[in-house]
Amino acid sequence: MQILVVRNNSNPQAVDASMLLVAYLGEQGIRALVADSASLGNDQGRAAIRAQLPEVLDMAVVLGGVITALMAARAPCCTRCIC
Repeated sequence: MQILVVRNNSNPQAVDASMLLVAYLGEQGIRALVADSASLGNDQGRAAIRAQLPEVLDMAVVLGGVITALMAARAPCCTRCIC
């Protein structure tokens, strides 16, 4: 299983939660890729995330807030994982 974790790096609670989540997922043998939501706001950032995405992504988790979730849902790099 492979999960994309999109977090708002300017939100300390989102950063803390993502670190706990990634540690837990790793203990369960689940690969997690972490991306900063700020990267979704420009072409270079989206391309960098897209290049790291595996062919199959089982889930995306967005941590930060409403704007973070909307940015992730609308990002072209995430259209394979967020419908």
